[in-house]
Amino acid sequence: MKSGCKVADRIGELDIVGNIVPHLWYKNITFSSGKAHFVAITLLADIVYWYRPTLIRDDSRMITGARTKFKGDMLQKSYQAFADTYGFTKRQVKDAIDFLVDHHLLIREFRTISSSSIILSNVMYVQPVAENVKRVMEERCNVSELTSICPPVTPERTSPSISKDGHPRQEVGALEMDGGDVYREYFKESFRKE
Repeated sequence: MKSGCKVADRIGELDIVGNIVPHLWYKNITFSSGKAHFVAITLLADIVYWYRPTLIRDDSRMITGARTKFKGDMLQKSYQAFADTYGFTKRQVKDAIDFLVDHHLLIREFRTISSSSIILSNVMYVQPVAENVKRVMEERCNVSELTSICPPVTPERTSPSISKDGHPRQEVGALEMDGGDVYREYFKESFRKE
């Protein structure tokens, strides 16, 4: 089907995937001065993208199910990974994540994960608060008006699980590690910077 505009038709043929930023976010996710918090908006759009399910289709292209784009119960991503993706500083990313957590748009947990050869502490996991994300998408609702709808942080939710041998247990959603030197060095360097 053609629109009558060659450029529109060509753009329509592109398979654009990735972040979608609802326009109301620029009015609703703001600093106290009323200016849009572009770093927080960008990071929230990225996190929401990761939580949008991937549709599973059969050979006839019928939808047969859905799955997450990541392993485990929450998305694992470091401040540095966000900074590298978007060209922000690590400080800008941390401040934006703090802002999203403080304004009840995001849940952040730090976990200890382990594999057979390495233990990593303070691995960051993030999850959007769906009800509040929906509010800032659909209505004029500044982030300062949002309230927490999350269960309070308790020692059971934040302390690492300890196995019988005294080592931290592998968390659900933790990265699968093969013990290779490349992965080990990457994670050591990544956490040294944080």
